[in-house]
Amino acid sequence: MRGKLPVLTTIAVLAFAVTGVQAQSSRGWGTAAIELLVSGPETNGGNLQKVRVAKHRGYDRVVFEFDGKTLPKSTVRFARPPFHLGESDSVVKVNGNAFIEAVFTSARAHDLETGRITVTETLARLSSVRETKRIYDHEGQVIYILGLPARKQFRVLTLMNPVRLVVDVKH
Repeated sequence: MRGKLPVLTTIAVLAFAVTGVQAQSSRGWGTAAIELLVSGPETNGGNLQKVRVAKHRGYDRVVFEFDGKTLPKSTVRFARPPFHLGESDSVVKVNGNAFIEAVFTSARAHDLETGRITVTETLARLSSVRETKRIYDHEGQVIYILGLPARKQFRVLTLMNPVRLVVDVKH
């Protein structure tokens, strides 16, 4: 069809190869879902080690840090409650009026041998990110919900050494 552009879907996909150098990818500010597909020498994203939140000029930042050599497959998108704790019917309350869901596949937030949680979390009570809550950690999938006061634009960055996925939410 000459003269017509294809309609873009609401999910953006970034794919990149991890090498020995510092790798970074990003998606600009927006509200569309983003899915990160990572290829590299290691397919398992490893254990989620830290979840940090911090206020910056113009945005709040949430950092998910992993101990592996590659980032697990990751999807970041808006979600609607109710949110359920793991496989249960228990509804989890997350502080906010809008919610971003961060899903990590081929990852875990616990030690496989002991079952002990491996994540150190920072309490969120910022202007754009009111709360971060882990709602799922089972069979290679970890899900976090970010509670926001209202639907806001966000961007996603990936950083290496250590492996991190960053979600910035505009004020």
